[in-house]
Amino acid sequence: MIVNRSNLFAVLKTLFEMESDAVRSKTWAIPDGLEYNNSELMLSLLPFFYLTPLTQKMISFPTELDNYLGRRQYVHAAYLKMIGKIGDTVFEDVAYKNRRLGSHQRPVSVVYSEMKERGGYDFSKLPPPRIAGAISYDEIDGMWLNGSYLKFLHQYQSFMRASSLKSRLNSDHPSILEIGAGFGGLPDMVMHNHPNARYTIVDISTSIALSLYYLFKNYPNKTFSIDFEESPIEDGDESEVQFYFAGRLEGLTGRNFDLCINCESLLEMTPGQISEYFDLIQNQTFTNHFYSYNREWRKEGTNRYDFDSLPYDDLWTDEFNEQCPLKVTELYAPIRERLTVRKRSDRLG
Repeated sequence: MIVNRSNLFAVLKTLFEMESDAVRSKTWAIPDGLEYNNSELMLSLLPFFYLTPLTQKMISFPTELDNYLGRRQYVHAAYLKMIGKIGDTVFEDVAYKNRRLGSHQRPVSVVYSEMKERGGYDFSKLPPPRIAGAISYDEIDGMWLNGSYLKFLHQYQSFMRASSLKSRLNSDHPSILEIGAGFGGLPDMVMHNHPNARYTIVDISTSIALSLYYLFKNYPNKTFSIDFEESPIEDGDESEVQFYFAGRLEGLTGRNFDLCINCESLLEMTPGQISEYFDLIQNQTFTNHFYSYNREWRKEGTNRYDFDSLPYDDLWTDEFNEQCPLKVTELYAPIRERLTVRKRSDRLG
């Protein structure tokens, strides 16, 4: 399905209502007595902030907005400063200064100082402040900086170190696949610096709604499509940004990608899900480079999942495989980065 101005909000509403995300049955009570089902409320508030369903297990913060909504829920902390700047909404009195920062989040000024000290970062590559997404900017050295975007800058410049990948991304129409794009920040980083890139995102429906809205608002001249079962992306579709659902990957079979990206989600998946995505990358598509930015290990109960146990086959050659030198968050395990290049393979399977 092609997404345009006329059907954008209908598409977003459909995404929020999809039963696979297990959020349809929830209701939100608004103080004036009106009730909205979960999808309608998320849709109505989308221009201001993203409600984070607990089922996504995303990092989020309790806020004073809980009291306004009449029940304890969560909003992405990055939106509170933006909400405070919007003078004509009912949310303008939310106290940004009272938000409770999680222990995992490091101050933007500290991360920026460490990046300057380390050297090699080109801050001119950062997109300008955005109208939606990770909107929580601090003015430092005459620039408006955001913690998430400092991380995206590191990721972008990290995989651009490889000359073989750099030449591909600087070609006329590079093709990128990202598995789990969050609100769309890293796609924004890449497309801002490579305007002719074709970007394909695989994610769950509510996350697709967030990244679709974010990228659509910031790239109004690009073309968008989404692979609904009843209205799939057709062969030959040349939309510049395409969205596919996790668990519905057959439409990607046989596609060519200069780069596949996964950041901070592979080790959150089950072994079966990990195997499915590696089958997609290694057997079902022609993928030239694969960049993985994930924590070194994760424990769940008695099970431990390790970065080094990810099922790479023997057709990859490392460009680098190292611990990430930049610490944006305080996690239980350090982050590891690995960029691999695929040896020539003339067939799928």
